[in-house]
Amino acid sequence: MTDDTAHRISDLKFALDKSIRYHQRRRAFFEMAHRAVMFLVIMTGSGAAFEIFGDGRLLATIAALLGAFDLAYSPGSRARDHIILHQRFSSLLAETMRISVPSDQEIRNWTAERLRIEADEPPIFWALEKDCHNEVCFARGKSSPEYLNRLTLAERIFMQLYRFDIATPAAQRRN
Repeated sequence: MTDDTAHRISDLKFALDKSIRYHQRRRAFFEMAHRAVMFLVIMTGSGAAFEIFGDGRLLATIAALLGAFDLAYSPGSRARDHIILHQRFSSLLAETMRISVPSDQEIRNWTAERLRIEADEPPIFWALEKDCHNEVCFARGKSSPEYLNRLTLAERIFMQLYRFDIATPAAQRRN
C-alpha cells in the first residue's frame, strides 16, 4: 500500500470515527431532553403536583408549554435521526475495516458513500464536532496540542445547544 493510499484510508477512518461519536452524542442529548420534558409534563400535569405546588392553572400552563415544545422541537425524532446516521457511519467504517489493502476504487467508493451520508445530516454543531475531533485524537494517541482543537468555555457549556457557526470550522481550530 502506498503512503498516499494509507493516508487517505487513515483520514477516512478518522472522519468516520468522528462522525460516529458526534451522532452518538447528539442522540444521547436528544433522548435526555425528551425524557426530561416528558417527566416535567407528567409531574406538572398530575394531580399530585397540584397538591404539592398549589396553583393548578400555572402548572397546567407549564405542562401545555412543555408538551408543545416537545411536539414542535421533536427531540425524540431527532434522536432517531442521529441513531440512523450513527448506524450508517458505523456500517461504512466496518466496511473499511474488512479489507486490509483496499484498491483505489474501493477508497473512492467509501468516500462517495461518506459524502452521501453527510448529505443527509442536519446542520453541524461545530463546537461538538471539534470536541469529537479531540476525542478521536485522544483515542488514537494524538494528544499533543498541534492535533487538538481549543474550545472556549462557552463552547464547552453550550455545544449541544448552539451551533457556533460564525466562523468556518477551519478558522475555529487551534485558536
